[in-house]
Amino acid sequence: MADFFSVDELAAYFLVFSFAPWMVFLQLGYGPYFQNIFTKALAKKRDIGFISYSLKIIQVRLLCFSLFYALIVSIVFFSFYLGKIENSYAYILFSMCLIWGVKSALSLSYYIFNARFKGSYLSIHQALSSLISLFIIYIVLDYVHLASYLKISIALMSLAIPELVLAIFCFLYTQRWARHVSSRKDVFSLNGFHVSRKPLLFFYYGVFCHLLIGFDVQLLTYFSSSYEVIQYGFMSRIYNALYFLLFSLITLYWPYVTSAISRQDTQFVERGAMILCAVCIFAIVAFTILFYLNSSLLYEIFFSKSIEVDGFSIALMGLYYAVRVVVDLSVMILVASGRVRSVLKYLPFQVVFGLSLQIILVSYYGLTGLILALIIQFVFFGFWINPLIYYKSVRSRSS
Repeated sequence: MADFFSVDELAAYFLVFSFAPWMVFLQLGYGPYFQNIFTKALAKKRDIGFISYSLKIIQVRLLCFSLFYALIVSIVFFSFYLGKIENSYAYILFSMCLIWGVKSALSLSYYIFNARFKGSYLSIHQALSSLISLFIIYIVLDYVHLASYLKISIALMSLAIPELVLAIFCFLYTQRWARHVSSRKDVFSLNGFHVSRKPLLFFYYGVFCHLLIGFDVQLLTYFSSSYEVIQYGFMSRIYNALYFLLFSLITLYWPYVTSAISRQDTQFVERGAMILCAVCIFAIVAFTILFYLNSSLLYEIFFSKSIEVDGFSIALMGLYYAVRVVVDLSVMILVASGRVRSVLKYLPFQVVFGLSLQIILVSYYGLTGLILALIIQFVFFGFWINPLIYYKSVRSRSS
């Protein structure tokens, strides 16, 4: 990629791409909430039509709001980087935020699709879409002669379009489950909006999580060099490929946890969590070793040896993702068991601590300081607090 883009252009690419998770706020926490009630309805063999119909109404409203939200996000965040990147990237940022916003609203259907089919089809499609996106990027970079900002736009869109197609498919497919609803009044009286406060808990949780990890590239761009932004962006993309597969396994386990908790079968939850945790950690350790041993080849393929990352940074990234997977697994169990309020009690303190630590360490130590701050903030809070919440609130009540 370094043959096609300058260091500053690559840094701008990673910066724009880092805003994709911020568009998940558009879901307002309805995704995990609907997956929980959908799974419980399936377990108790209740009608799922009202759930699908209520979700459709919410998605239509969010689609209407996505244009305004994308405009606000792009204006607010780009204003912090005036003078650091070209103004043409403001249009790219707005276009991508709009695409990610539409995908975010439609992808709420992912959650009830996951609950219905246990996530298997989605995992396969998402893995294939990542390969298709990578193929499109290299076709664009190698054979199409365009201005650099247009190539960056196409490269970014090739990452978003396959996921958007999947979101549209899930949205249309899940509408067939809503056909048996007799009237709109029945939907609201059953479960449509009388419980609208509960999803806000998931929304607050999502906001705090993005505040914890969503400023990584932005902080590096502001305090450090473009070179370190590319290093971190490159490592993040490599590790996110593995993290995506591992998180798919965690998501696949979610409906089973919800069903087991409703049966008060905590042994099944704990046994499955231990096995899944061991598999994830082993995969990350093996992946880190392979990444380090083949790092020179990867640098040559992607950056023609103009960008290199030291072994210590690779090891720190491996440790960070290992800690994050363990924390994500424990959070998923708590969310599936309806303990979001317990997690929210400590998250604000973790956000203040984590962001302060990131700013301080990044300003002094750059890339190494950022990764260390990300590790420390999870170890000091969620790594040990989440299991404590589980044993005090979930396991004690079932025993």
